[in-house]
Amino acid sequence: MKSPANNILRLFVYCGLFLGVFSTMSCATKKVNPNAVQSYRWLEKVHSKKALAWVKGQDAKTWAVLAHDPRYPKMLKEVTALLTNKNRIPFIDMYNNTYRNFWEGKKHVWGIWRWTTDREYRKKHIVWRTLLDLDAYNKATHKHWVFEGSNCLPPSYNDCLVSLSNGGNDKFVVREFNIAKASFVKNGFFIPAAKTTVNWVNQNTLLVSTDWGPGSLTTSGYPREVRVWKRGEPLNKAKIIFQGKTSDVDSSGWTSFHPKSKMEFVERDITFYRAIDYVLTPKGKLEKIPFPESANFEGDFHGFLLASIRHTWDLNHKKIKAGSVVTLPITDMNRRDSAKYIKILYTPDNRSAFEHLAANRSSLYLTILHDVRGQVYQVQRIGSRWVWHRLPFPDNGMPHIYDTTPFSNRALAYYQSFTVPTSLYLIRGRSLTKLKSRPPEYNARGVVVHQYWATSRDGTKVPYFVIEKADTKYNGKNPTLLYGYGGFGISETPFYLGSIGKIWIDHGGVYVLANIRGGGEFGPAWHDAAIRQHRMKAFQDFAAITRNLFQRKITSPHHLAIEGGSNGGLLVGVAFTRHPSYYKAVVCESALLDMMRYTKMPPGASWIGEYGNPANPKMAKIIMSYSPYQNVRPGVHYPKVFFYTSTNDDRVQPGHSRKMVARMEQYHDSVLLYENTEGGHGAAANIKEEAKQLALKYTFLYQELMN
Repeated sequence: MKSPANNILRLFVYCGLFLGVFSTMSCATKKVNPNAVQSYRWLEKVHSKKALAWVKGQDAKTWAVLAHDPRYPKMLKEVTALLTNKNRIPFIDMYNNTYRNFWEGKKHVWGIWRWTTDREYRKKHIVWRTLLDLDAYNKATHKHWVFEGSNCLPPSYNDCLVSLSNGGNDKFVVREFNIAKASFVKNGFFIPAAKTTVNWVNQNTLLVSTDWGPGSLTTSGYPREVRVWKRGEPLNKAKIIFQGKTSDVDSSGWTSFHPKSKMEFVERDITFYRAIDYVLTPKGKLEKIPFPESANFEGDFHGFLLASIRHTWDLNHKKIKAGSVVTLPITDMNRRDSAKYIKILYTPDNRSAFEHLAANRSSLYLTILHDVRGQVYQVQRIGSRWVWHRLPFPDNGMPHIYDTTPFSNRALAYYQSFTVPTSLYLIRGRSLTKLKSRPPEYNARGVVVHQYWATSRDGTKVPYFVIEKADTKYNGKNPTLLYGYGGFGISETPFYLGSIGKIWIDHGGVYVLANIRGGGEFGPAWHDAAIRQHRMKAFQDFAAITRNLFQRKITSPHHLAIEGGSNGGLLVGVAFTRHPSYYKAVVCESALLDMMRYTKMPPGASWIGEYGNPANPKMAKIIMSYSPYQNVRPGVHYPKVFFYTSTNDDRVQPGHSRKMVARMEQYHDSVLLYENTEGGHGAAANIKEEAKQLALKYTFLYQELMN
């Protein structure tokens, strides 16, 4: 199946009001002073002395407001205890008869990479053997290396490529590591820091996409060349086998291994949602796979190529519905009439969506969402038929197949729900064996989960989950936290609440998870409904959910906070600038906020397929109507906003948050910014920083909603 390292883009979102008409409803039509919105561009210079001095002042102000609150130490102690709990699940990856785990804790703040056997792992107290102690390595190298994962060569999995980023950003170095010796290989494969995709071909050969120097990157900042690099030759002498265009998003290569064979593939990502995939023949020729550019190629299995279809496909006078999964025999790929050999494996209904596909030696595993709850099916090829069986995961939650290997019939999966702690399962065929369970982290007794539906402006029914204590009174006074994302086809599914349950729900708070358009909860059409010129649909859905919470008297504007990160940060930024009277507080994390300049800050150009291009006059008008930075207005009373980001975030540049804070302060708004110096897009490079970040957030929410 497709390597998870194949595409670095996939590693990786509202005006009416039933309470009355507010003056801010027409804000998007008011003229904007171009000089005012450009006056803080100097804050985009991430590491300039002037900008960093400004950030230091903002951090000091935020620290004084939040960390000096007497509740902060308690918050920090509680979240640290949750994050470092020795009894939490050590998640594992399978490597033949052994498991490997990366663990962070009190003694290993940066983490330790280690291994154990299957038999040992099933014990209560596991004996681990160390592969790489990152705390010791960082001390020895005087760096803050963050473990970004490993890629190991099957079937022995002894030869690995370990990715390490300095401070947690998207650029990382790649070093060869020998498992048997538990050490980096002297004079082994090494790739300098870059946004790299690298995969094994054999012990002495790699497929590499990286920064090869001037002209080798796309305008989005990702590699556009795929090369074959052989052991012993200089990296810059690696043979080019494919070159995409500078205007593309990226290009990458990967290998699909099987017990008796392997296949090599190259993918050219033209946009975020259009790609061309190729099979690399033994003679080095690239043969195009005949799926639509809008399809997502899922890999190969038992002689079949598989793809999920993004848009309705007219094929031989029949329509293949968007969201379907199709197969094509590899032997028929190059036939002139290859289309007639394409068969439908799965077709969604109006309440279901394909979410994920994985495979081991004998089975495919398809994860399907039904009303935003997960189901997993084992699919096997028996004779000329595909035979389906649903796996017995509990209902009303979310199972996920996260690790498989084509060299065994096993798979690893986890299941979680809002109230049921995460459990880790070993799958053999259709049999589930629970290996570990996460200890309860909050009192879920008496906690109930509701799924409600709001009606958006265009009449679309939009679902959302409400998690609360059963005795919660609908009197409009409940402190409520509403979370949303709504972008890039990412589904917001049930998850164990952990610190949210412990610190929020246990103390009488209500948690709400929105499933707005732009996400993938109901397939590609749910996503497509809110991209580019239709972006406002996502914001309208979020506003509709907000009003529905008010109508049900679950909460009211004085008791409602909203939270979102990255694309979700854009969502909450739009929400509070368009509807400031809806919300009491806002948590805005690593956010996109200046949408008129997002393409100027790499890798923003890669997201044009999602948001549209502000260089296009028609799109510029639409984007300008909602872009939070451009729509901050003097004289408007905005809710209290807590922004946090990272200096080291090279995915969503911290200049977005910096400029937004500066502009709001220009109009005397009360706003807080905390910018961590490390951590990349997650704004936390290690477990201590994550705990501090969570403690600051919860202290802010308590100050605004639970005083």
